[in-house]
Amino acid sequence: MDLQNERRKSNKSHSPHRKGNTTHVLLYIPNIIDYFRILFLCLFCYVARTDRCAAALCYFVSFALDELDGNLARYLGQTSEFGMLLDILIDEASVTALCHVLATLYPVYILAFQMFSILDFCGQWSVYHFAARFRNNDYKHQDNWLTKIYFNSYVPNLFWVYGNHVFLLALYLGHGDPGPTVPIAGWQVGLWNLLAYLSAPWAVSRLCIMLVTLFDRMYRLALMQHRSSSQGGGDVNGHLTRMTNGMNGAHIQRLHANDD
Repeated sequence: MDLQNERRKSNKSHSPHRKGNTTHVLLYIPNIIDYFRILFLCLFCYVARTDRCAAALCYFVSFALDELDGNLARYLGQTSEFGMLLDILIDEASVTALCHVLATLYPVYILAFQMFSILDFCGQWSVYHFAARFRNNDYKHQDNWLTKIYFNSYVPNLFWVYGNHVFLLALYLGHGDPGPTVPIAGWQVGLWNLLAYLSAPWAVSRLCIMLVTLFDRMYRLALMQHRSSSQGGGDVNGHLTRMTNGMNGAHIQRLHANDD
């Protein structure tokens, strides 16, 4: 799941734990669900080349559970930084694993799937790192209209995130098998091909957003570093943090006020 959805579903980085909650963070129910997600992902990797239906089911269950763990974290008061990071890592590992399988099934497009995996991971990592390092884990505060739509609009974000999974999964299932036929305007179209065509615009546009996000975050980091150096250097990391907090101080204060 995407970072915006992580924050929307469970607010894992800011929601206080319920009073009296003495359960170890490793045993939080949402985190236990994530352990099952890891199990299903490993099963997907194990049977991906031998049993396509079983592999697709494992992958589907893994990312379907992603919708459950965040809601439970909020409902049970079992939110944690550990759980948020675990979710993100599983999401990115899922996309990477499926892209690697697709690269073996479609060797002509191996470079495309490699770049897809790399850009998806790097884009998400840049958002997480920048927000955690400079914006008090606030992922929703964005600086351009495109990323504002992506991270703050629930319905479009839902299509982008799940469209990405559906696109990759449809390509996997559609290798050598178009799937059950669906009648459309007098034509018989394979279900997997249909899902791939319908979800492709969302997956590709999301990848473009990840690319924009990556360049935007790296550019802003370089700009802040340059300003820090031009103003005398010193404690560069502390100076960068103060600069960013100065740029977003009012926003962060509102965030803390909401938490209280």
